[in-house]
Amino acid sequence: MRWLCILFLAVLASGCTAAPGSNQTQGISQDKSQQGAGQATCAGYTFASAEREISVLAGPGNAIGNEHYQRLAQALDCLAKTVDAAKISSVRQQLDRLNPDVKSVSFSAVQREIEALYNAGNTIGPEHYAKLDSQLASLGQAGYDISALRQQLETVRPLAEKTATADNPAALKDLAAINKLPECNGQMLSDPPADLGDVQEISPLGNIGVPGHTLPTPHLYFHISAGRATTNTVPLLAPGNVTITSVTSSFDELGKIDEYSIGFALCKDVYGYFNHVKGLSAGLQQALDTVPCADFTDNPGNRCAKDLFYPVNAGTEIGRVGHLQGNF
Repeated sequence: MRWLCILFLAVLASGCTAAPGSNQTQGISQDKSQQGAGQATCAGYTFASAEREISVLAGPGNAIGNEHYQRLAQALDCLAKTVDAAKISSVRQQLDRLNPDVKSVSFSAVQREIEALYNAGNTIGPEHYAKLDSQLASLGQAGYDISALRQQLETVRPLAEKTATADNPAALKDLAAINKLPECNGQMLSDPPADLGDVQEISPLGNIGVPGHTLPTPHLYFHISAGRATTNTVPLLAPGNVTITSVTSSFDELGKIDEYSIGFALCKDVYGYFNHVKGLSAGLQQALDTVPCADFTDNPGNRCAKDLFYPVNAGTEIGRVGHLQGNF
């Protein structure tokens, strides 16, 4: 009889427990879900803090850095173990729009930036070049015609990168030419690149002037005249006993003439370049005529890069500068 009472009491106790699916059970489940969503921490984030941060970033249409993106993505992966899948999916969609690898690029914005750099005769840093190069690649995959912009970007590519990038055969030839030079043992550039009587002013290294020079320039500017003021040119002179290692030609839309960039070296570790050269000396032109284009495009601009080894003495005329550009 005693065991029957115990069994009866046990059955009564089980009957007091809420049946599965009852409101009481659902309430307990929801409380646990909310507690997990608000308090579970992954990579320093709760679900609430991750959702808030991603929502704030996504609002203005931002893109975030890859490291930041990966940190948030890993946090969501971890939080997905305790947070409702629908909530995670909604926040992940916002995060994906911030992904720097898939963020849409404005063609007009990239075009304006590259054309401003090109027209101002800038040379940009490796990180800036890499950013624009990646954006152009994305635009090309999206079906945009990027050929002209690609040519302009290569013109402003850092000289140090041009001579050291393993995937650019033309650049490697240029580096090979520099390696033929003697070691640097105190050699100096000895002559101005133009008669100082023809120079109106010199813009110093690090010159800033928006919009073309928002960042400090990595080179000087010699001003022969005010820009667009005259088509006159003056002799460009070798600034020392140097060797010309490369000449790149393109078409100057402003002056409607060919223009050139001349790379030169004094010794293995001292080299430089002249941009916006409006003509070549007869001797340099004759040397170039025997050299094929190492890099060429028949897109607008007709860019042709040639590598050579052409020694010249200090003060020798190697080209002409000025014209509507007014500086070099």
